[in-house]
Amino acid sequence: MKIILDIIHGRTRDVPRDLSLPELVEVAILVEKYDMQEVTSEMAKEWEKVLQREVRNDVPGPNIASELFISWAFRMEDNFRWYSTSAVIDYSEKEFERILENNSEGLAIPGRILQFIGSKRRSGFKAIFNTLKYWFNGAASFDNIQCARGDQNCEAMFLGTLLRSACRLGVWPPPQDELCPNAYLVEWLTKLRRLEIKTLCHLTRGDARENRAATKAVMETLADINLVFEESEFELEFFELPSEVEE
Repeated sequence: MKIILDIIHGRTRDVPRDLSLPELVEVAILVEKYDMQEVTSEMAKEWEKVLQREVRNDVPGPNIASELFISWAFRMEDNFRWYSTSAVIDYSEKEFERILENNSEGLAIPGRILQFIGSKRRSGFKAIFNTLKYWFNGAASFDNIQCARGDQNCEAMFLGTLLRSACRLGVWPPPQDELCPNAYLVEWLTKLRRLEIKTLCHLTRGDARENRAATKAVMETLADINLVFEESEFELEFFELPSEVEE
């Protein structure tokens, strides 16, 4: 409270610029409780630099709830987008829930923020599985892949190596529970980038262009998944509205 009073009374020289994470949490709780974002806005810019420089290094880690709350309470736009996106990608649903349940500091993260994070995580897995189903269910009839020379044997090798690679990496077949409460999106996205694809044109004719074209086709489809995690969607203004996030 002394820090807040010093700011209110203009004693900014007495206000520390380097606060520890627990200290930032204590101040953030008061700022959010008494709606003092405007009063502390200038000092918040200094504290935001500290958060960017020091605290981001421990993500993913157990402090994500504190870091997310601080970013929200002080309306730190860049940090809020960064931590919100990290909460979606770097944490499983169950792990994030445990972190929130173990919070003993009274962090009042608005429910609409937590709902949105959960919704984006589920949308991410849905996009991944829809993409894989598009390739393996649709490509079985060669509707989604085409050899430049029209060779179905080439197309068959394309599909076969893609399927074998996906099975080896553990991304196919999809899990029974496609909500994946214990899975991490960052791990799935990493595996998708490691998919190996070969074509008959490449093996028999040494046409590397064919292999690159096939790989590019898959990667472009998978790249659409990243649109689910656009940081621009985690804007403070959206969450300051009273409306609830729809599932």
